[in-house]
Amino acid sequence: LVYHASTGRFVSVRARAVVIACGGLSTLYFPHTDTMRGNSGDSYALAARAGAQLVDMEQVQFIPFAVAKRCSQEGLVIGEPVLAGALGLLRDRDGKPVLGQLMGRTRAECAAAIARAVAQGRGTANGGCYLDLTANAAGKAGGAYLELMRKNAGNLLEVVRQAYGAKAARFEEPWEVRPSAHYLMGGVRATAQCEALDAQGRAVAGLYVAGQALGGLHGSNRLGSTSLAEGVIFGRRAGAAAAAHAAATEWTRWPEVAEDEAALASFYSGWMGAMGEESPIALLRELQRASREGIGAARSGAGLRAFLPEVRRLEERLARAAVDDDPLWIQAFIDRVECRNLLLCAEAIGRSALARPHSLGAHVRLDEEPGRR
Repeated sequence: LVYHASTGRFVSVRARAVVIACGGLSTLYFPHTDTMRGNSGDSYALAARAGAQLVDMEQVQFIPFAVAKRCSQEGLVIGEPVLAGALGLLRDRDGKPVLGQLMGRTRAECAAAIARAVAQGRGTANGGCYLDLTANAAGKAGGAYLELMRKNAGNLLEVVRQAYGAKAARFEEPWEVRPSAHYLMGGVRATAQCEALDAQGRAVAGLYVAGQALGGLHGSNRLGSTSLAEGVIFGRRAGAAAAAHAAATEWTRWPEVAEDEAALASFYSGWMGAMGEESPIALLRELQRASREGIGAARSGAGLRAFLPEVRRLEERLARAAVDDDPLWIQAFIDRVECRNLLLCAEAIGRSALARPHSLGAHVRLDEEPGRR
């Protein structure tokens, strides 16, 4: 069922096979994300409601070096560990070293170091640390490092200049950085040919996934830029498998399909003109704040156990949310749909994180339980 926003109409689309490729849920952490607003967890919610299993949902990848200052650039990436140079350091709010040898670290290691420093009360006012690259720009090799950065990271330096000023962009001052949600390594459980599977390992007939919707491919530490190859390789596999399934499936209009279709349309159309006391966008903002604290770059058992009931309370409040009755482009309706999808994703992340009591890859537990794996 599709909401055609520019006409205000619902459109029913029937197909023998469907490929879900609208992955990503980083809007759950806004503004602590560098991704587009449309990463609202739709892939995972749609697939889960169709009976597919979600796997490794606790593995949310955060790029460690993003703008921490509360400004229009907040959340934008300003560097990767490999660009930190041989002398780059992370420092706490008092200038004491938090982590060195950044050039050889993974995104997860750097993000975890920042998250732990913040949890220990050593973070900056904006919940981050200082990325100190000044030593790279000094001395005889400084000119070569500056030229390398200007050539290969000029767009990042422009963000630094806008957020922190010209001196910071010339590496004369450290940058305040904070982890930014970037990618989900988890997602929909699937076969090598991208056919979605349920909790018993059976195929969800006619349902295929590709791109970031596909779970389990990257384990717990996705390497940068691999999603480009992933999109091509598994997009091709999913498309070919879906086409083959469609060609081998007889087109039949079963009565129960028509009933389900009518029930789905009735469910969503019933939101139009709803007179509720809650605002969908306000509830989404509450969910984002709760997610940054409860299922952010570092988690704890206590925080997770407090987070999950909050998700359920927000679900109850969303059911009472108001939606305009204007027939064209109802933003409150879109906000309510996306908030509902992100609530499902938030619960999945929270439950997965609670079930994994030790740190692994992008999943950082501040209260690891010895002996449990």
